[in-house]
Amino acid sequence: MNKKKWLIGCMSSWFMNPMDGSWNVLSRATAFVSPWRNSKGLGNLKGAPKYHVISSAHVAHPFKFPKYYPPSDPKYEWLQQLKDEDVLCKYEVYSQSGDLGCESLLRTKVFCHPTLDFAVLHFENETEAEQEITEFYTDNVPDFVNYKQKNNNIQFSSNNHSYESPSPLPVVYFTENFNEEDNVICTGHNVHNCGLDDELTTPHTEKGFVHLINSPNRIFVSTDNKLQMGMCGGPVFLQPKTNSATSTEEEEENFMDSSCLGLVEGVVNPISPSLKETSLEQYMRLSKLVGDAAIIPSSEVLRFLQPK
Repeated sequence: MNKKKWLIGCMSSWFMNPMDGSWNVLSRATAFVSPWRNSKGLGNLKGAPKYHVISSAHVAHPFKFPKYYPPSDPKYEWLQQLKDEDVLCKYEVYSQSGDLGCESLLRTKVFCHPTLDFAVLHFENETEAEQEITEFYTDNVPDFVNYKQKNNNIQFSSNNHSYESPSPLPVVYFTENFNEEDNVICTGHNVHNCGLDDELTTPHTEKGFVHLINSPNRIFVSTDNKLQMGMCGGPVFLQPKTNSATSTEEEEENFMDSSCLGLVEGVVNPISPSLKETSLEQYMRLSKLVGDAAIIPSSEVLRFLQPK
């Protein structure tokens, strides 16, 4: 069983019930840790941290996404009453069986990209987060110590974006070097019955390939199986190249040793037949993408994290 999928985290968002002051889970998405970079997009952030936590904006701040949560729907009307201070987010790590291994509070300040569906957050207490997360991994992922030592020695640069791993934590590195037809691994979580008593959140990976590089800010990935709820925000890795004659499934899915080409935004829904009447060409083009995962490319994330 490949346990490296555990090394990708989950972000939960919670809202405060104004009636009794209790906190209730709102939604969950995949989240991952990347090394800190001095950033234009984040403005002035007091006490520069060691890590960025990157995830889906529509989970961190759902009230900013009326297209996902229409105010006209009574189920979501209350969302429009929320303010930043009414929502808190946590970084969570789950075992393969769906048990919550540990959780770390994130700072209330959420940096949402102005046009794309991703957000950057930071640990409230990095020292505690490092300790709790690494303890869980050390106890539950047999080769984590060896992985951590290897990961900590990585020096990585791509298109003038340089990194040094600071990290007791497993961190994700971005690449902008990929092409259509490249094999990839989408990583994240499947979330069943979010917010209910029988909720189950489990780490998940799904293989696929780069179907289309459509524009500077979108990639489409065709996956073996349609991505399910909880995979949004998950990093998409280039699949490590192996000798297919001798490689094992474990070697092929050793994705944390590879580089991330972007993060999952969502899945392309069926196209409305009405579009066929107005633009047959566009209808045919979009129909080929139905079921694909829409990916925000690493170049857009790096631009948001552009050094000052």
